[in-house]
Amino acid sequence: MPLHLVLMTFNDLTLVLVYMCVLVLKSCENSPSSCQTFGFGDSAEGTFLFFLFFGLSMLLVQLLVSVIALVAESARRRRQEIEGVARRLCYAKSGKLVEASSIETGGYHIFLSHVWGTVTSNQDQMRVIKQRLLEMVPNFKVFLDVDDLEEIDNLDKYIRRTRAVLIFCTDGYFASKNCMIELRASVKQGKLIIPLVDPDASKGGLTKQQVREQLIKAEESCFKKWGFGDTGPSAEELFAALFVNEPIEWNRIGAFQDVTLRCIAERLLPDGHERTYLQREIVHEKIVLQPPTKGYHVYCSQKNEGAMQLMQEFASDRGLTLKLTTSGRRSSTDSDRQSVSTGRTSAEAWRRCSRSRSDQKTRPHVQSTTLHVTQDIDKLGECDCMLVYLTSQTWTNAEASSMLGSEVGSAMDAPVSLLLTHEMPGVGGQEGRFGCEFARFFSCDDGATPTELLRRGIYGKIAVALKGGEWRKTSMVMLAKAFAGSDAVGQEDAEELKSSQEMSKAVQQELRIPASALAVASTAARGPAIARSAAESVLDSMKEMLSHSSSRSSRLSLTWSRRQESAVAVEVTAV
Repeated sequence: MPLHLVLMTFNDLTLVLVYMCVLVLKSCENSPSSCQTFGFGDSAEGTFLFFLFFGLSMLLVQLLVSVIALVAESARRRRQEIEGVARRLCYAKSGKLVEASSIETGGYHIFLSHVWGTVTSNQDQMRVIKQRLLEMVPNFKVFLDVDDLEEIDNLDKYIRRTRAVLIFCTDGYFASKNCMIELRASVKQGKLIIPLVDPDASKGGLTKQQVREQLIKAEESCFKKWGFGDTGPSAEELFAALFVNEPIEWNRIGAFQDVTLRCIAERLLPDGHERTYLQREIVHEKIVLQPPTKGYHVYCSQKNEGAMQLMQEFASDRGLTLKLTTSGRRSSTDSDRQSVSTGRTSAEAWRRCSRSRSDQKTRPHVQSTTLHVTQDIDKLGECDCMLVYLTSQTWTNAEASSMLGSEVGSAMDAPVSLLLTHEMPGVGGQEGRFGCEFARFFSCDDGATPTELLRRGIYGKIAVALKGGEWRKTSMVMLAKAFAGSDAVGQEDAEELKSSQEMSKAVQQELRIPASALAVASTAARGPAIARSAAESVLDSMKEMLSHSSSRSSRLSLTWSRRQESAVAVEVTAV
């Protein structure tokens, strides 16, 4: 019963009892014999004391019931809030919520095996996995050592009571005796093993080859010391059993993490289950590709290896017709087209450059079924954006990379928005797509991003992350969202950006501030978040330049603002 109905009922009951008390007291005053009839003695005093005690008792009962009702209502609202935020796993065909299969008392659907107590401790990731699995399928039974471990000397017992074992293959796991006990027990008992890998080497991620090497090393130097003896699976047998099933990739980016958790949950469902989906997963968003504001949606440089193939893949995934315009004309190599003007004050230019675009008129949502692409550099100014496809090969070809850099510079001059995409390392064919860490674009023996482009803030906008395998579909949706937000720069914005460039040159000449510092300041004024590795690289370069500066007026104030773990905002101001 709702809380307000409970309270109303008790209030009504209390009023009735009070009224009855008054009637009895009045009757006792008028007729003592009536008091005796009701068993209250020959005066109203006994009646008063009785009803006083009775009334206080009812008041206490009412307060107790009210407290219980309030607690119950609060719990109900919390459950509603959790259910409103929780994202359940559902069957795609029927739409029904996924329920875990029944399991014996004290058993577990999944055992989370990970290394902890080291530099690469994975306790935080395992906590996230457990919480999210329980959010997706509330009746999952998930073993996590910090919650469920009671006897560390009897790990085999816990493995025996679980149906599947997730092995988080990170640096240090195969050098841990307890972790190896769990892995060996899982193989001996024929448990379903779910290998989880981290593509980020800086977080302890290992390749399959590194996993094999660490297993062999543990067998040679540790197995006897740990008391494993000569019986049991060898390193090669453990490796083969570990990767019988395709590894699942751990991800920290929210949209990709949804896919990771869905893949883990699906491994725990009975064989032959229908395909599932996660509520409010990004792949279900309806993204409308609008007609280009100019002549083309995107310019793809012929010097950007793989860019055209990405657009073909994107068009195929989104059900679009790709219309390509090509030209045999060579790309321009003139990278310096900025004009110099001192017609605006620096303060006015900075204010105009950093002004929000939220008040701009938006175009009606008219869906386009054709993706208009050109590779003709002469039509660059007719494009809504220029695709910059970043892989380990992008800046490694001296001549082609130089020409690509020139075209990117032309786009920044036009100005035409840059649509940055980045093939990340991981499973699902990313090696063939030359996936790499983003830091490679700042310092790489084979070739990094041209200094001129770094100076001008090429990475001022976060690149669209591209992954392989089960995560590829999510990448295509993220790319579609980027297209939806990459409207062509309007005339007013073009004037503002040109004014900012003119102002930057003027201030540089007047105050003798390093040009690269001014470019970063201009980027920061437009308000984008800069990838952490990019920010660190740029700031280190600026600090080095400032340390060699001979002019007091060229000093800069650098302010860091940590917004989230993966990104920072950088503000640079002249002082």
